[in-house]
Amino acid sequence: HYRAAIETKGWVYIEMGDNDKALKCFQRFQELTDHPLKGMVGLGYTYAIRGEIDKAQECLEKLAQREKLDPEILLHMDYAVIYTGLNDFDKAFFHLEEGLKQKAGIFFVKTANLFHELRNDPRFDKLMTEYGYPAD
Repeated sequence: HYRAAIETKGWVYIEMGDNDKALKCFQRFQELTDHPLKGMVGLGYTYAIRGEIDKAQECLEKLAQREKLDPEILLHMDYAVIYTGLNDFDKAFFHLEEGLKQKAGIFFVKTANLFHELRNDPRFDKLMTEYGYPAD
């Protein structure tokens, strides 16, 4: 299967503003993981920006379940994405900072449009500087 391509296609649809097609891609991506707790980030983010808050919260709960089953997995950036979609920027920044401590996802955070609001928040540059990343 071309799981990664389907996920990427979902993010492209997000960038294009076609949240319906994005949702279909992320649903298919999640099915292809063949695991009920994987493939949640795109799905959760899309539900959040579509206003399907309960479904976005379910994705967050599944992330938490996955963390309990596999404590070695680094999911802070996944949480940050979904909380950004929910416009819960305090929680997004908490998880962003935890992700930075783990050196996870920095390129994605600095370039993805979905983090535009976070990058415009003064806390973003402060975190980048604190963790040794140029705040451009």
